[in-house]
Amino acid sequence: MLDEMLSENDEKVSMVLELKVPDSILEERICGRWIHKSSGRSYHVKFCPPKSLKENQVPSAETMLDDETGEALMQRADDTAEALTKRLEAYHAQTTPILNMYGDVHKAVDANQKPDQVWRDIFYLLKNPNRYICMIFGPPGAGKGSQAPKMVQERNINFEQIFTFLKIQFFS
Repeated sequence: MLDEMLSENDEKVSMVLELKVPDSILEERICGRWIHKSSGRSYHVKFCPPKSLKENQVPSAETMLDDETGEALMQRADDTAEALTKRLEAYHAQTTPILNMYGDVHKAVDANQKPDQVWRDIFYLLKNPNRYICMIFGPPGAGKGSQAPKMVQERNINFEQIFTFLKIQFFS
């Protein structure tokens, strides 16, 4: 449906960006995530702990507090090892056919490196000044949520508008 819609304006998907992370790495990333529900700020037990978590403390609602408000952080219900197994199975089953379909514009970035390096690799792919019609794929915890805002800022890509369209067209 997306290809049909784009072809009406003589456009097509110009890049399918895949953030690749080995499945074996994702459990630590996912299970260590904590968020401040009202603001969306995210933390990680190992990679970006809140100031309230002291060394050797067990992460809990009492020890994981938002740096700005002091309010308790929470974990998403699907940020568990059990849920991740199911999410990864679904991701691989549903994404591989799409990546194969867009093989000519599919670009993969190793997202199993420091976020700044992941961004440099993405930025290199975005160096073309032309307009992009880009889809971003990656398993849970690959970094879509942290890298997409940088793409929006750098290339003035309006993901909210695109997501709203997709949500209306495909998920209604």
